[in-house]
Amino acid sequence: MERHVFVQTLLIGFALSGCVAPPLRQNALPSAQASTSASVTKPAQPISDGGIALAAARSECAAQYPAVVGGFLARATCVNQAINRIALPTAANPDLIQLQENARIALSTKLDQRTISQKEAEATMAKIDAKVTGVEHYRAISDQNSAATEFGTLNDLVASIN
Repeated sequence: MERHVFVQTLLIGFALSGCVAPPLRQNALPSAQASTSASVTKPAQPISDGGIALAAARSECAAQYPAVVGGFLARATCVNQAINRIALPTAANPDLIQLQENARIALSTKLDQRTISQKEAEATMAKIDAKVTGVEHYRAISDQNSAATEFGTLNDLVASIN
């Protein structure tokens, strides 16, 4: 069960990193980071085939849609389509992935409209990532009360950016 949660979290990390990448890092390798530009540590376990496929799809999205104003929404849409095709069918927590997809679209739209900065978008996505990790943790240990509380906070956070 812990391995499954690790792989799920890793896939979500790959998926999220396509939303608000730094604009001048066009040759960067795909990473397991959420949406910040901090350095990445190696995962404790090897990346699954789905993780590799998602990383490749994310790289294709990044190449096709650079992270610049006017291209964030197209890039986020491309990443979401890859997630829906690769990760969502076997996801343990598809509701969490869909909330992240909604946040990715909302933040990318705001980036394209220049109503938020890239730094603000990255910080918001990092908060969402942390909440998703919390919900996954509580669900994995069958703490339904804590999972529901954390999910409610996550849902409110995503709703607040729409």
